[in-house]
Amino acid sequence: MRLLRSSSGHERMWQLPQVVRRLGKVGSGQAAADEALTALTRKGRQRHGMPFDRLVQLLACPACWGSLEINPAGAALACLGCGAAYSTAGGVPVMLTESSRALLAAGCDPDPTAGRPQRWWSVWFRRFLQAASPGGTSYDPDQDRRIRAMIQNLGGEAAILDLGSGSRWWGPTVIPMDIDKYPHVGLMGDGHRLPFGDGVLDGVICTGVLEHVNDAEAVTREIWRVLRTGGLIYIAVPFIQGYHPASGTHQDFRRLTHVGLQELLSAFQRLDSGVSGGPSSSVAWILREYLALLFFDRGRGYSLAYMVAGWFTWWIRYLDRFLTRREKAHRIACGFYFMGRKPHS
Repeated sequence: MRLLRSSSGHERMWQLPQVVRRLGKVGSGQAAADEALTALTRKGRQRHGMPFDRLVQLLACPACWGSLEINPAGAALACLGCGAAYSTAGGVPVMLTESSRALLAAGCDPDPTAGRPQRWWSVWFRRFLQAASPGGTSYDPDQDRRIRAMIQNLGGEAAILDLGSGSRWWGPTVIPMDIDKYPHVGLMGDGHRLPFGDGVLDGVICTGVLEHVNDAEAVTREIWRVLRTGGLIYIAVPFIQGYHPASGTHQDFRRLTHVGLQELLSAFQRLDSGVSGGPSSSVAWILREYLALLFFDRGRGYSLAYMVAGWFTWWIRYLDRFLTRREKAHRIACGFYFMGRKPHS
């Protein structure tokens, strides 16, 4: 199934947006624009290493794909096509449309902690659990190596998007984007409406994200649109994992087999694919949840039991050092990865 064509059967082609700085109605307009750009560039570099002016040259209005201008007065971005305005927070453009905000809100599970008073001992209890936790349950020691090899292969002048980056930071050529303002995030946006022009990116990294989006096919089409011909992708998704709603959206919609992931990305040329987190990671994840549920099913009791269970099960995942390479490992793998290239038409 090809996912990368519009309803009319033709690939969408949009003009590459150019950032425009208007002179304004007074003579100081250019100076004000330059001053705003300088301030935003300084803040943006502190965030993600890529100068703000270079990042903005890649951006487009996510509502209409129109060109953007820098608004000196509000230190924000405005679309020259539809007039939509996008604020910045600490040098980070917030490129979320109203429709994206509504889609995220509609798909959210209720946050069980929303509206509860945050007592001092509750905050310290949460910090204790975070500090004492043995960490995650999935183990794929080669994932960092695969991603860094892709980044190195694309070169020092590349523009690479880390879609759903969380707190990760891969270096100055990678734009960390998320819907939440995590540390190192350089752009806030929605994967269903990526705020980039057509074919402006050299690579896209997307790990542990597609299970959390409302429409994985729409996100895949957007990745295709913003990627240049010959550009590279690295996608990783879960298969056998417990329910884990994203912190920003409280959503968790799907799991994919290895053939399901390849079908979703069938328009891309496959360079490599395989298990990302093997059978041992699956067992460790499920067993940890199971042990916690034996004693508690809600609240702080469950959180404490989950932390303690982690200390009994943390070592199991490291058996994947051997089991991931087994021929049948995909049958109960924790997840899968796909490395691909956007082919020439």
